[in-house]
Amino acid sequence: MKYFTTAIVAVALAAGLCAKADTREVVRIQYSDGIIDYIPASDIARISFTEGVDSQSELYSLVNTEFDRFKQILTIYPTNHFDIGYAGVMIGLDCMTEDMNVSASGYNWFSSWCEYHNRTAGTFPSSAYMWVMMYTTIENCNKIIADNQADSDDSRLLLAQAYALRSWAYWNLIQTYAPNYFYEPEAQGVVILPDRADRNGTYPSSTVSEVYTGIMTDINTAIDYLKATPLQPAHINVAAAKRYVDLGVAYGLRARYHLTMHLYAEAAADAALAIETSAARPLQPAAASYPGFNDAKLGNWMWAIDITADDPTSSSGVLNFTSHIGSLFASGYCSVGVGKACGKALHDYLESQPGDVRRMWFTDAEGHNINLTPMQQTIVSETFSVSEMPYLNVKFDNDQGMVLNDMAASDIPLMRIEEMYLIQAEGLAMSGNLNEGRNLLADFVATYRNPGYTCTAADAESLQKEIVWQRRAEFWGEGLTFFDKLRLQTLLERCDFYGFHRVALVACDELKKYSPGSGMARMKRRPDDESTLRQARRMLHGRHGRLMRRIIAWMWEIFMIDTKAGRRNACRRFIFPSAAELKAVYRSSSRWLLPLLHVAHTIPAALAVVAFSLYTRRSG
Repeated sequence: MKYFTTAIVAVALAAGLCAKADTREVVRIQYSDGIIDYIPASDIARISFTEGVDSQSELYSLVNTEFDRFKQILTIYPTNHFDIGYAGVMIGLDCMTEDMNVSASGYNWFSSWCEYHNRTAGTFPSSAYMWVMMYTTIENCNKIIADNQADSDDSRLLLAQAYALRSWAYWNLIQTYAPNYFYEPEAQGVVILPDRADRNGTYPSSTVSEVYTGIMTDINTAIDYLKATPLQPAHINVAAAKRYVDLGVAYGLRARYHLTMHLYAEAAADAALAIETSAARPLQPAAASYPGFNDAKLGNWMWAIDITADDPTSSSGVLNFTSHIGSLFASGYCSVGVGKACGKALHDYLESQPGDVRRMWFTDAEGHNINLTPMQQTIVSETFSVSEMPYLNVKFDNDQGMVLNDMAASDIPLMRIEEMYLIQAEGLAMSGNLNEGRNLLADFVATYRNPGYTCTAADAESLQKEIVWQRRAEFWGEGLTFFDKLRLQTLLERCDFYGFHRVALVACDELKKYSPGSGMARMKRRPDDESTLRQARRMLHGRHGRLMRRIIAWMWEIFMIDTKAGRRNACRRFIFPSAAELKAVYRSSSRWLLPLLHVAHTIPAALAVVAFSLYTRRSG
């Protein structure tokens, strides 16, 4: 019996949208492999259409609210823990590539992305997550644009933010739900909402070309306003200036758009303007070789979601970016075994680049990383097994490097200056300036990431492939790789296992040694002294430990979800886990034993839920 097969998923060969599509109807995308993607009308109806904004102060408030919304939790789907703002989109998009691997755990909230249910099943909340989030942004930006006159510095700055955000929202939508501009410009795209949309109106889909025309008009307008009135903290009530779009970020957004459209000369020019205009500079090798990427104040960040200790996403424990991706955080979903790891192909590429500091963003095949502190290594060693998760990411550190608290105030990068260097290099190479692009790439990588790097690409296409590898390494976890797949029409190569995609960690002919129940040896313990943390987490090892981690995660959900429906779903998942989760918890792949495990687990779990309910009811 063949347990594993190679699934080659054609992610970028979109054929177009159906003939009828508007904000109130179902929008479909037909892929060449026969997969139908659609967005439920019920979710579209959740977009709030209001009458407008009455005052300048309301405009200020709306701008700040819109930026705050990118870090809000449980606002679209109150019972789904991938709803952590735009950070959830970033993780979900990366989970759709072969570069981010996730363990097959029942607490993997991004399983629908891993299994492409968000692309194939309208009943899954993830199907419309990007759609609802971006159209809400568009509607709010429309209110600002419709109710604002460019008659002062303040109003021009408000308009600049609205036009830039609207262009970015449409760019996310058109990439996710329509074919690429270069290949099918006249295919059906997404709906362009008028500045004042009628809730009872219907709006047909525009073509891909028309949507991009609107995107470029918006970003050009934003750039014109920012040129005339540079963004200053005094203009907008800011807590952290990098949450806003300044002129450098606007050029960076336009560089992204031109790159997506295959307008390479324009992309290179915009990237150069972004580098020239922005105060950001690439992260130095010494700083880049250690866990970080958690602070908007870093000198290489251009645009960011700023998270404070007062934000609900920070104090929630599990409902934040750090919880889902932070392997060095002792609280959250990663700590109960739902880690995010580097795919084998990307890992092998980094291994072929001796001296590249980005190798330190992941553990080795035995779960070690020499740049981790003893406490960080202990967290990794005692939470994840080698058989489950080699090449675990340690790129994203928790806020201030704290591992023993339950706060996760880590900022989230939306744009870093390193991207501009790589866009400029690709743009130059693909627009007839091969030597200039190659020299720029070699200088950037040798200066900031790998001192021994040389680039031997002999033609533009080879250089573009090398730059894409650099982008995959540089922006792992930042939500850009899947869009590269789409714009370049490249196939996604993965291996199947329970529908999850962690098995792409290794070559398909080697999968058995990493499968649950294979009996592969556990990671060797270091002979250092037994720490308090080690003692505290010793109980979380082995079969009983995996069950205990599951119980802990369930209790977190009960306490953190404030809706009855959410608590009921948490109890249901605890009492009736999926077959994949049972196999992961009990390390058994036996088909005849699985029904017995269901019974053995369900009865005590149900009793535990009843006892817990009675206790909380009495104590409350």
